[in-house]
Amino acid sequence: MAAAASPPTGAAVAGWTMVSVLLQVVGLCMFLYGFFPVKPTLPGFSGVESYRMPSCGSVGGGEEAALPPDQLRYLYRELSEVPPVYDRLVLMVIDGLPAEFVLGRDGKPPSKEMLESMPYTQSLLTGCKAAGYHAKAAPPTVTMPRLKAMVSGAIGGFLDVAFNFNTQAFLDDNLLDQLHMIGYKLVMLGDETWIKLFPTLFCRQDGVSSFYVKDTVEVDFNVSRHLEHELAAKDWNVLVLHYLGLDHVGHIGGRQSVLMPQKLKEMDDVIRRVHNAVSNLQDNSDKTLLVVVSDHGMTEGGNHGGSSYEETDSLALFIGHSVESSYCSPYDQNEALQVDLAPTLSLLFGTPIPKNNIGVLLPELFNSLTDDQKLRTFELNSLQFLRLLQAQLPAFCIEDCIHSKYGLGIDIFPESVEKKLCHLLAEAFDSHHSSRLHQRSNFKSIEAGNYGNAVNAYNEFLRHASEWLSHRATNKPFYLLVSAISLMIISCLFLMGIVSCLFKGKYLSQQPINAIPLLLIFLQMISSIIHFSTDTSLHKKWVQIVAMQFLGLSGHFGLGNTNSLASIDVAGAFIGISSYSTVLSGILMFIITYGSPLLLYLGMVVYSSIISSDGISTAQQLKWSCILDKMITLPCLLPLLVNSIALTSYTIILLLMRNHLFVWSVFSPKYLYVCAATVCTYAGVFVLAMTAVYVVIVLSFRMRNYRDRSI
Repeated sequence: MAAAASPPTGAAVAGWTMVSVLLQVVGLCMFLYGFFPVKPTLPGFSGVESYRMPSCGSVGGGEEAALPPDQLRYLYRELSEVPPVYDRLVLMVIDGLPAEFVLGRDGKPPSKEMLESMPYTQSLLTGCKAAGYHAKAAPPTVTMPRLKAMVSGAIGGFLDVAFNFNTQAFLDDNLLDQLHMIGYKLVMLGDETWIKLFPTLFCRQDGVSSFYVKDTVEVDFNVSRHLEHELAAKDWNVLVLHYLGLDHVGHIGGRQSVLMPQKLKEMDDVIRRVHNAVSNLQDNSDKTLLVVVSDHGMTEGGNHGGSSYEETDSLALFIGHSVESSYCSPYDQNEALQVDLAPTLSLLFGTPIPKNNIGVLLPELFNSLTDDQKLRTFELNSLQFLRLLQAQLPAFCIEDCIHSKYGLGIDIFPESVEKKLCHLLAEAFDSHHSSRLHQRSNFKSIEAGNYGNAVNAYNEFLRHASEWLSHRATNKPFYLLVSAISLMIISCLFLMGIVSCLFKGKYLSQQPINAIPLLLIFLQMISSIIHFSTDTSLHKKWVQIVAMQFLGLSGHFGLGNTNSLASIDVAGAFIGISSYSTVLSGILMFIITYGSPLLLYLGMVVYSSIISSDGISTAQQLKWSCILDKMITLPCLLPLLVNSIALTSYTIILLLMRNHLFVWSVFSPKYLYVCAATVCTYAGVFVLAMTAVYVVIVLSFRMRNYRDRSI
């Protein structure tokens, strides 16, 4: 036995432990705030209030009485002052199709092989009968969040899903629900993700699974087999087609796969069939828009999920009468954002723009409207932005913008987002108002100039506001994340230092074995077993406590819990509760999910009591330091140390994998479970510490009574 160094006092241990825990909590909160930003969103769905100017302090709009679909559709058209351009929509999603396969890159046309693979689509582009855009997708470039972005115009965060446990249904304001509310009937064929997002929306549906990545034939045939029947039917207003085969081809062989040209020809044939069908059926009272989009692109290896150009370069191709013109340049690098689809389609079909949209309309698709109607579409998009800005910037007030006009230059107030956006908005409204006055005065030459100024001013405001809102929704401040991890590492080092100081020199440490041969490894295992079996071994206590902690974790998974949020027993959280309570339901859900680890921590109280009673035999040993050593130090510090190491490790992994394909589906749910396990550890350690305090108080009281009786 080596001479033991004097251990730190109980107060010092408690103080440094509290500092370590506090640093860990602060670091965890900083990381969660930086990695999972919860942006303010507007609840509910857009209604008639979206056609009016918002007032200061009112961002949600009033609740309107429910109207029948026909009346609601007529009311929207009357208030918007913009007639719907189309009556039917065919939304064709080609999963994983890079825009450069169709539109080329940097102003250059696609390769000869790509041109020959999609001849009909290329004929539409060169014939000025289609408008194509490189629609940049925001990471993560996986299907579900990208579909949400298309129909809602919003970039959602991971915690938006985490707050809706065990549900995948899309509950936010979106284009499809808006169309359904005005009486449109929707049909869906393809990826079953749509059915998960909108389980009650489609009057007919046939979903296919994206799980079988090796399947590149049947997965698309199961969609195309319904085409002839659905294109001939007249009972739908929106037809959604989602083809998965091209994405599967990419996963198998990458962009240069030998299967890629044939799959592109197949998709081109589908576009031809759909376009010919809707062109032959449509008349002046029934105009159909065909929109061909991709949810994301792919790397050279066929993967996706990150933020590289190849992965975010998605396609948005519009085929309809409003985009036809006598002159076009099909291979210009026309750039847009994927979220721009939502406001564009909303205005083309006469519905309110979704409340949380951050996209900007594509003006080239409104050529059939008058100049005044075009300016009205810009105004409606700006009004929707105003409500969203007021939710995120409480100081932003439209009345102040209009009355003050901030006539000075934009760069005079670089530090104030509110003033910069106010200046741009006031300039847009002022140009719009001037254009209306000149139009009524029949000054044609001045009218054209004022119209152009108004369009430019609106575009300037919308793009700046969209960029700011997008940055606010997706920005992960790297320095904040690194600072948070640094605090966690410091917390780990503090805890390791405390444990090391408490037990330094009590027992001779086992010498490490440097030899590699299997015989020596076997001997090491045997010696370890013998070493841990001795009653005087400190390591035995370490192993016992850590084993109990991992036993609780094993029970957690043994009871059916996984690293997926969908496995949480939400229904059990409402048993015995007569009315809804977020706090009570949350506590009950936490106890149900982490019942096994909590039970093991309660068992550790009994374990600590046993080892303490064995070690305390005389009044000399009945001291605070003895209780600290026997009952608090190991049972409390070891779980804190193990959990701290696990939390810090997972945090570093999540930071490194922030652009990985599975960051939202695998890493983020796992990290939330680790955070919940941290709360469970703190709760268990708190119970242990309070038990030790209670034991000390009781023993001190009994010893005092014993001494009084002796006297």
